[in-house]
Amino acid sequence: MARSQVNAITQSCPNCGQVHDTGVYVSGQQVACACGIRFEVKRTDVRPSMAPPRREAPATVQDRPSPSPGGLGAGSSSLPVEVALENTVASGSGKADANVTTVAIPPQVPGYELLELLGRGGMGEVWKARQLSLNRVVALKVLPEKFATDAEFVKRFEKEATALAALSHPNIVQIIDRGQAGGHVYFTMELVPGINLRELMNSQKLSVRDALRIGSQVARAIDYAHEQKVVHRDLKPENILVDARGHVKIADFGLAGMQGSEQNISLTATAVAMGTVNYMAPEQRRDAKNVDRRADLYSLGVILYEMITGELPIGRFKPPSHKAPEVDPQVDEVVHQLLETDPDARPKRALDTAVALDELTPPPTGSTPPGARKRPSQGPATSKPPSFIDQPAAGWKLGVLVLGVMLAVGLVLRFWPSAPDVPPVPSSAPPWYEDSESELFAGFSSEPGRLALDFEPSSEEAGEELNVHTGAWTLADGTLQSTQFRDPVGEGSLLPRAYLAHRYWSTDDFEAAVDVEVEGLPKDFPPVDPETSQRFAELAFRIKDLQVSVFAIPGTDMRLGWRYFTPDGQEHQGNSTRDLVNELVEDAVKVPKGSFRVRLKLEKLKNGDVNVQAWVNKTRFVRTVLPGLAGQVGKVALGCRNLVCRFDNLEVTGKPEERPKKFVAPVE
Repeated sequence: MARSQVNAITQSCPNCGQVHDTGVYVSGQQVACACGIRFEVKRTDVRPSMAPPRREAPATVQDRPSPSPGGLGAGSSSLPVEVALENTVASGSGKADANVTTVAIPPQVPGYELLELLGRGGMGEVWKARQLSLNRVVALKVLPEKFATDAEFVKRFEKEATALAALSHPNIVQIIDRGQAGGHVYFTMELVPGINLRELMNSQKLSVRDALRIGSQVARAIDYAHEQKVVHRDLKPENILVDARGHVKIADFGLAGMQGSEQNISLTATAVAMGTVNYMAPEQRRDAKNVDRRADLYSLGVILYEMITGELPIGRFKPPSHKAPEVDPQVDEVVHQLLETDPDARPKRALDTAVALDELTPPPTGSTPPGARKRPSQGPATSKPPSFIDQPAAGWKLGVLVLGVMLAVGLVLRFWPSAPDVPPVPSSAPPWYEDSESELFAGFSSEPGRLALDFEPSSEEAGEELNVHTGAWTLADGTLQSTQFRDPVGEGSLLPRAYLAHRYWSTDDFEAAVDVEVEGLPKDFPPVDPETSQRFAELAFRIKDLQVSVFAIPGTDMRLGWRYFTPDGQEHQGNSTRDLVNELVEDAVKVPKGSFRVRLKLEKLKNGDVNVQAWVNKTRFVRTVLPGLAGQVGKVALGCRNLVCRFDNLEVTGKPEERPKKFVAPVE
């Protein structure tokens, strides 16, 4: 692409109107304007594909040709998500327009059932497919039949498969099979549930800790590739996947150079720039054929800078710590060394960068400093059988120890004189305690899509109705207060919660926040058995057979729990402590003392899953994706178990819905 062409591509700031050169950006990147705002680049200079529209994909494609100046693929997190494939900027390649390398109808590939088109790009299309022999879902990349007779296209396509096949690393997409059928050349890869880094950066500002963790994983992956004599040559956020656990997978080796291989000579002409302009090393812009591993290090430096600052290091850029004061100045040195224009001044190996980033990664908030021994966290009081908010069972060593203690105690008691009977601890609550099964009416303010409650008592005509169950629920001192004792028993017993009556919200767009304060039961209550009774305060989105809850468990940690059924009848149940080992989630966050604010947010992803995030005060302690939760309807609930809980300043925003109809079984 000639430089004059690039300069002709401009976009005006929507705030002040200043014209910016966007020729070196791809759609989705953000430009910082002098007026102080950032705006998203939207490239319209690529002819759209004539392929028919496709429905939203229910799974993520992990492999995609490199982005062209066209728009970025939409997507979101775990992170199963749809990602559109785009074309590579390949100056002087002399090959056909990538936008027409499409497969009109699903090709017939023996041994595979093609389920859905996930995207298209310069080297064909990627399909979600089922491998029939193992009944597993994979990503199948197909070169269209009309290009299967072009020797150079086939070589480039097979080169990508060869590059992937040479690599076996947890942070690199794995190839499964390759072949040719009915004039189509194809290869299959693992279908990785993930969102690409571009989409992640567009959806939120990454913390410095997250950015350095991602950078370290990318560095280790490319260091491994370099040791196998493979240079990626097109590292950029679009080719880096991050799943719900924060694990990175590098994809798209379509431009990979294989050192010591004749393929590299025949497919990349001297003095041809191949890659994506913003992320290419200076030497790669001049001559892609002769670049080595140091070109990938430069690209990594651009990605690191962009993750930390939200900007690209173009021209005379400021150090990352000047853009983000929380950044350790030593990070500046790592980034600047990666971005040296002289390849010899860059690190010798990507592994050196990974080690440096690991050392500079700040510890999670409230966690034990690096090198210090962590104390095992105490689990919450649990019920039997354990619910989805409980900790996992103890390890086998603890079980052996407990068994030994029990045997020893048994032997002692057998020969110990009988002790006099001890009167049992009273199990009844004091006379003043009485479970509520009623309605309360609280003051509120409302506007389209938003509701706020201050919990000041109000009349039925002017107030917001609260349905309260189990526990002594009252409106006192401008708060909703609950004293709840003992776990409900018996079939049909209602759990201790207060619901916003007659208000329903969609999982597609929902956010609720409330101030919470908890304390132990008054002294006139008998003690609660910590082995059999739960203790927590709760903010929940729930309805029958659907629950997503944030729990504050005094003395331990904040927690997210979920239980729901997808439309196909599959049950999903879990909690953040037991089921999520997420590197992008802070380590266990303790329940704060005094009053604290809890927030729960649900966002629909394009593939029908829901991105779930939870905060305590300003700390986001969990982020995950719940598959198949989109489009469901629920209510807002506040819960309290075996505690005194006070709730205040409840705010709910989102997409209101009608009350769901009850299911009636058909008459046979």
